[in-house]
Amino acid sequence: MKQDPLWNEIESRMQLEEPSATFTAQVMRRLEAGASSPSVPSQHTRSRFHAELANALFATAATFLFVATGLWSALISVQGGSFSLAVQEMVGHTIALAANWF
Repeated sequence: MKQDPLWNEIESRMQLEEPSATFTAQVMRRLEAGASSPSVPSQHTRSRFHAELANALFATAATFLFVATGLWSALISVQGGSFSLAVQEMVGHTIALAANWF
């Protein structure tokens, strides 16, 4: 395979960067320090878990409403031309049902 002369010139001008002499030692110290820290979940991890749990509960409730009101089966069986009307009608029924619960 023939090398491009322009590429050879660019490659010859590029400098190879070497890591500092203490780089490996610094990385190993940080890894050892991280391994010795206690395995207590941080506040960020807890709040993320709570957000994911809330999201899962909301998705479960929405799925239940879709199934209970028949919106799920209507979305699966609806024809292309009447899609918008069917969705609007079922969403209206779902909102009315949810309003009655609260």
